[in-house]
Amino acid sequence: MITVTYPAVLRQRHYYVVVGSYPRPLSGRIHRDRSRAVWEMQVATEQFAERGIELYEAHVAALDEVYLARCGVCAELPGDKPDLFEDWDALREALRTWCPTWVTTDDWNVFCPRHQPSGEDGP
Repeated sequence: MITVTYPAVLRQRHYYVVVGSYPRPLSGRIHRDRSRAVWEMQVATEQFAERGIELYEAHVAALDEVYLARCGVCAELPGDKPDLFEDWDALREALRTWCPTWVTTDDWNVFCPRHQPSGEDGP
């Protein structure tokens, strides 16, 4: 049995910018600090305004749980920067597409190619 030291589930509040009456992420970026999300919203609003476009209903939304693609054993990231996801299915799909040698499990764990549990077939 593998001991997971670095869980993929982060149960702390994160923030992102949404536009419209149904939550559509503006950039797809998830921020740990609310101030970063507010800054992103202000910059985007100004950039769109310069092109004569008004962002309707843009606001900062909170997530109480996010998912980080990192190995549960060694904390290795599959890419050059940490990617946070607002749902587990999005993380799994991203790894299937961009890092097919990485494995996700049904109990919300991620493993790099060096630390895959025995019996796992891949994503």
